[in-house]
Amino acid sequence: MDAMAGDERDRLISASARNQADWHDASLRALGVRTSRTGGLWSREPTAPSIYLRAMTLCPVREAPQIAAEIGRLVESDPGAPIVMWDSFGELDLAPLGLSRAPWTGQWWAKAATTRTDEPRVEGLEIERVTDRAGLEAFGVATADGFESDAALRAGGALAWHDPETLADPRMRYFVGRLDGRVVTSSIAYVGRDVVGIYGVSTLPEFRRRGFGKAITWAAATVAPKLDVILAPDEMARGIDAELGFSKLAEFAPWTRQPS
Repeated sequence: MDAMAGDERDRLISASARNQADWHDASLRALGVRTSRTGGLWSREPTAPSIYLRAMTLCPVREAPQIAAEIGRLVESDPGAPIVMWDSFGELDLAPLGLSRAPWTGQWWAKAATTRTDEPRVEGLEIERVTDRAGLEAFGVATADGFESDAALRAGGALAWHDPETLADPRMRYFVGRLDGRVVTSSIAYVGRDVVGIYGVSTLPEFRRRGFGKAITWAAATVAPKLDVILAPDEMARGIDAELGFSKLAEFAPWTRQPS
């Protein structure tokens, strides 16, 4: 991916950002949260689980010069509220708007549809797609535990982040991995028009370093073999993703505003 031409790289970053926005749309609208897209910027209304971004850019500044002004209007519309947003291309300086650059740099990673890897085999782990409410509740508990979420994030119960309505969306695929019947790892694939996006990969702390994260990521990455696959892994996951055929595409910039 590092040798990719600039225009193709920008196309894939835009496709990645749009897929993430589409995943947010599907998840949030099922929860009754409104979203919008204006001037190359995706955003949501303030009331929503904090696992979801407040806003993200969808294209380079040259394609939407008004993006900074749109972000400025968003910031001014809700003074004092917390904001976490991504500049998907890492181009903008949002400090004059009252936002702070996060202390970490995000990375888009991608795997071409033509890249094939063998299915990771983990003894005793059974991977299944979630198809009903009970399964989604188990998914929600395992995800919260896997991300070691605090009490504030857990408020609302196992379905606070993912509504059962999303199970009827053919683009949304939830996966869990069970060991002796217990859900120990989870992931989401969102099948877009251009790419498959992988989200919410987690493994319970006591079951890490056993290949479960690799296996559950592979399950999500292979749902649509004709499409490229994208994700935004944290530092801990990048080695696993490289073994699955992913490579770094580009960096993005996360920006935040703490509540006053």
